[in-house]
Amino acid sequence: MQSRISNEQRLRILHLEDNDNDAELVKINLDIHGVDCAITRVQAEEQFESALTEGAFDVIISDSKLPGFDTSRALSAVRERRPEIPFVYFTGNAAPDVKRDALEHGAFDFISKDDLARLIMLLRRVRREKRHGVQGPDPLPPIGKAVIVRGEGFRCMAYRDRDGKWKDYFRMEELPGVIEWCEEG
Repeated sequence: MQSRISNEQRLRILHLEDNDNDAELVKINLDIHGVDCAITRVQAEEQFESALTEGAFDVIISDSKLPGFDTSRALSAVRERRPEIPFVYFTGNAAPDVKRDALEHGAFDFISKDDLARLIMLLRRVRREKRHGVQGPDPLPPIGKAVIVRGEGFRCMAYRDRDGKWKDYFRMEELPGVIEWCEEG
């Protein structure tokens, strides 16, 4: 018998996304990987402002570009009014200057839409922190630091290379689908 998670334990996500397919892909993958969540999707600045004012969210996921809405204003609004909420860019725009600017202005993380496994890992950590009421480590370890990683069907020592890709520490091969990591211990 599967236990039900109460609404208080469910991860509450505000998702800024204009593409129906991308929004559905995120939702389906979170379901597949057992991330119990309630997603409020918005596509415009007015919807975002209303949701931010009215709702209690544990994390905000945002595309970097929405028609008629500069998402850097969304990041600024969250940093000013709700700085405790992690703001994560989940975008197809991997331009280094866009990523750098986002992180410099307070984004919690910047994840490529090609890296759903990393988004899932981050959301699991946010949910775990919510459940246990503790603040966890940074979303990712520093480049080159050896840590223990877990993925679907594997667990090993690994590190992130300069491109942010997970590599097996001993074989130096890229690892697919890393779900979470922890310090050695």
